[in-house]
Amino acid sequence: MTEEASEEDRVRAELVGQLRESLARERTMMLNEKLDVKTRERWTQMHTNTAQVLNQILRDRQFKEWEKRLRELEARGRILNRTTNSSENSELDSQTGKDSEEPNLTIGRGPSGKEEA
Repeated sequence: MTEEASEEDRVRAELVGQLRESLARERTMMLNEKLDVKTRERWTQMHTNTAQVLNQILRDRQFKEWEKRLRELEARGRILNRTTNSSENSELDSQTGKDSEEPNLTIGRGPSGKEEA
């Protein structure tokens, strides 16, 4: 792991901790029955926004971990590298409207999508 990646992980972990503390504080305020309804609604909105940010950060971290694991598995030869013939894919994409990254997994059909004998 590079020093830059390590620093990024440290900053991300610190940010996640701060967001979790903020969520706890906001939850306490939004459930405080001594506050008027409008104030509690604002705390609820802040809680919702904070939760969305935290979820996105955690999702991004999980995605990076999956990518790293995939590269490790590819390097070990446990799975095949993702290779495609771009001219066939672009022809299929224009017909099906699908992303070129998605493989055509239809069994018994050729590149045109028609049944093959």
